[in-house]
Amino acid sequence: MTRLKTAIAVLLVSSLPVMVRAADERAAIRVYVTTGSATSGNEAATQSGLEASTTDLRQALAKRKGLTIVPTAEEAQVRVEVFDREERDPAQGGFGGTSITRFRQTIVRLRIESGAAKSELKGIGQSSWKAAAKDAAERVSKWLESHPPAIDTALLPQ
Repeated sequence: MTRLKTAIAVLLVSSLPVMVRAADERAAIRVYVTTGSATSGNEAATQSGLEASTTDLRQALAKRKGLTIVPTAEEAQVRVEVFDREERDPAQGGFGGTSITRFRQTIVRLRIESGAAKSELKGIGQSSWKAAAKDAAERVSKWLESHPPAIDTALLPQ
């Protein structure tokens, strides 16, 4: 009888992480990330550049806890559109000499929509588009904390 109790206890403990993971996935905010058309004349805002920044943003958002990237807008609670990016060269220091590393600031601009709440955000990185996308993902997460999407009652247990 004790072997049976031990076996049941082992099965319950081993299935606990699966049940917790399933509950976390259900509670995650579903985000759809898309590429918009370039709105500015920046040379960095080409269609291929925007698509690369969209991919970087998807990867950065996928690593954020509580967010799930979905393949279609219909499945999403939140829609994010990358619509512009730019590159700025900051002023160089005053000591003269030559600069070995190219100093630049990269900016990714995006629109976010969750129900009736809409906003424009930007991510800023130093010398890398991935850094700008990572910063944008952090700003999206903070925006979602203050603008949580409505609960989808179809996903709640019946």
